[in-house]
Amino acid sequence: MKKIKSEEKKAVEAEISKNFAGFTIETISDIHQGQNGYSYNFLLKKEGKLFLLKTLFLEKLSVTDREQAKKEIDACVVVKSSYVAELIEHKVTKKYGFLLFPFLEGQTLAQLMKERVRENKIFSEEEVKDIGIKIILAISEIYRKYKIVHQDIKPENIFITNSGEIKLLDFGAVRYKTSPFKGSARHNFKYASPEQILTCPPSTIQGERMVIDDRSDVFSCGLILYEIITGLHPYQSEVYPSVSIAEGKPIPLIERKDISKDFKEIIYTLLSFSIEYRPHASKAMLSLQDGKVVKPELSKGKLNYSATNAIRS
Repeated sequence: MKKIKSEEKKAVEAEISKNFAGFTIETISDIHQGQNGYSYNFLLKKEGKLFLLKTLFLEKLSVTDREQAKKEIDACVVVKSSYVAELIEHKVTKKYGFLLFPFLEGQTLAQLMKERVRENKIFSEEEVKDIGIKIILAISEIYRKYKIVHQDIKPENIFITNSGEIKLLDFGAVRYKTSPFKGSARHNFKYASPEQILTCPPSTIQGERMVIDDRSDVFSCGLILYEIITGLHPYQSEVYPSVSIAEGKPIPLIERKDISKDFKEIIYTLLSFSIEYRPHASKAMLSLQDGKVVKPELSKGKLNYSATNAIRS
């Protein structure tokens, strides 16, 4: 995090006052350097209600990042889902992109995971399954209805409200399935799928278009569920987890005896390194709901499917 300069703070506050009449600025976060360069999060207040204003500093972005920022804004405008924070208002000026959301009461999954570590309290299989079902439902809905791949599913971007609902945050790395994709993906490498990592410089496969769809988000969800169960990211000890993910380095099997074999198999399925062996969100949903692996349909000539072998080959 960087500290916002006083002159920049005054400039952006003046822009907010001009574009959001009736709102008062309560607090401002430090500069967050995220998927699309620099952004500020402002806490606003109006008529006793709190709001979060994400402010993208468009003027400081490269042409590529500015285009991605526009995709983020478009996705927030288009997506209407109970699994996504509701966009109340958006405005784009020459310098800034503003996204206004209601202030959510609760915590991120990352915060909940840290809380459990401090309390030395593990997640039960039912708790993990409930979280997994809600994440997969969110992935499935935005892909089925809008052909959107989030591309940055990680504990920090999953918000759990006080009522137990899950909201996907930060569409800064979003892509539409119908748009061309070739390199320069923006996401967190620690929770990225192999195909996402392989499309990023310097490992981009020149001249080849990789398949990026909801199965990439499913892989990220698998990494999260694995970490919730074991308390560790599968490549926690690696200096560069993304290298191990891209190379398909075998993932340590889940040793917890209180986790059923069937549920472990479901997690392994989500973590299949080959996208063809990995289920779409709709089938991952069925697996989690039924408690049994729903095998993906393989192309003719492919070897028989095995969930455990899928993460080891």
